[in-house]
Amino acid sequence: MNIIQHARTFAIEAHEKAGCTYGKLPFEYHLSAVVHALGDVEEHGVAAAWLHDTVEDTPVSINDIRNIFGGKVAQLVDCVTDVEGDSREMRKAGMYEKLSSGPALARRIKLADRVANMTASMENFKMNSIYYKEFPKFISVAGIDTCNDDLTLQCYRLYLVSQQSYHMAKGTDA
Repeated sequence: MNIIQHARTFAIEAHEKAGCTYGKLPFEYHLSAVVHALGDVEEHGVAAAWLHDTVEDTPVSINDIRNIFGGKVAQLVDCVTDVEGDSREMRKAGMYEKLSSGPALARRIKLADRVANMTASMENFKMNSIYYKEFPKFISVAGIDTCNDDLTLQCYRLYLVSQQSYHMAKGTDA
């Protein structure tokens, strides 16, 4: 089994064992969406995309990822994994710090994750609002890299749709 197949199987099984779902769908749906949005990157990046939520959502540790998949994959996964904190803002701030100094491929994975999440949340006002409000900080960390141009543009398009939806629901002008 190659590293991509191994990472896919490992991540899906870990999320299933932890009882994770993506709304009403199996968590595999989200993982597949991230890999699809990521596009054509080297195999360690694809493996990390499959594993990107494993440390946050399951009992699997970053050391487990390192021992099973190697340091390169573990570094990418670690860069996109929230840190512990009392609030979403604190968890994201710690992750943004790691992400900003990490490899460009980690930022690309995080952009793919955000594109998948924003796309899926278009009908969910609560999550749509969260992504809308976080967007300026998020994009300042994750989107400024020429290798991310297409993903950055997708994120901006989704942000504009989120902005319109947010202000329509609030009854304010965008």
